[in-house]
Amino acid sequence: MRRKDTLVLSQVSEKREEGKREELALSCYGETNIGRKRNRNEDSIILIKKIRCVLAGVFDGMGGMKKGDVASKLAVKSVNREFKLHGNRANFIETALKTANKEIYEYAKRNSVEGAMGTTGVLAFVSNGKVRFGNVGDSRLYVLHNGKLVQKTHDHTLVAFQLANGIITEEEAEKSDQKNVLVKALGVKKTVEPEIYPEEILQPGDSVLLCSDGLYNMAGKKTMEIILNSKSSTKEKVKILIKTANENGGEDNISAVLIEAKNFRKKGLFAVFRRR
Repeated sequence: MRRKDTLVLSQVSEKREEGKREELALSCYGETNIGRKRNRNEDSIILIKKIRCVLAGVFDGMGGMKKGDVASKLAVKSVNREFKLHGNRANFIETALKTANKEIYEYAKRNSVEGAMGTTGVLAFVSNGKVRFGNVGDSRLYVLHNGKLVQKTHDHTLVAFQLANGIITEEEAEKSDQKNVLVKALGVKKTVEPEIYPEEILQPGDSVLLCSDGLYNMAGKKTMEIILNSKSSTKEKVKILIKTANENGGEDNISAVLIEAKNFRKKGLFAVFRRR
């Protein structure tokens, strides 16, 4: 698990509408924080950065469950191993989340963990100017495009289900005390079906943010949008996001992984790779 590395790398993406190819630089940073009210951090993140791709993920161990912190760490370990073995497969996101589910579930059975043991998970793979992603639970992926922050994943919660089916209104959903009741998570059942989304094409100026509910519940979408549109560095933006969530109460663990796409001009025949 790497939390405090920043990377700039070259990446080629195709502009479909123009039939041209352009270079993208990806600046990445991730961090997790215990918050102000919890006794331990049950969140885990993964950020694997290579010359032509980036894998990012956020896993939020289920509060109140047995060994939520262990579940999130197991998910990271499982995804890391799957990436080394099968990271080039088109269905990698789905396979990695299903494998993590299986390994957490089997760990709980093997160690006679009483009650449910689980974690949420959102996973993204950036390559060739595109991002592929999927999730289980209520950890989210947002995309910032043309200055607007848009939530791209669906929350697998009871409130989200009720809202989608017209059982409650948006106002009732906002005030509900059941926001954190999950209807799907990794490791709770023997099998799980991750939700996989259409890939997004990234353009210079776009950002991809993966985060746990400890960030978006405390910071709020509008504030997150303002921070991501600032002139701060990628690392500074993540730190400001986490600081803001803590200043607003920090009631849960807070995790964020940010990937920013920028213009990049390659020199010579080789891609540029540097940490800063």
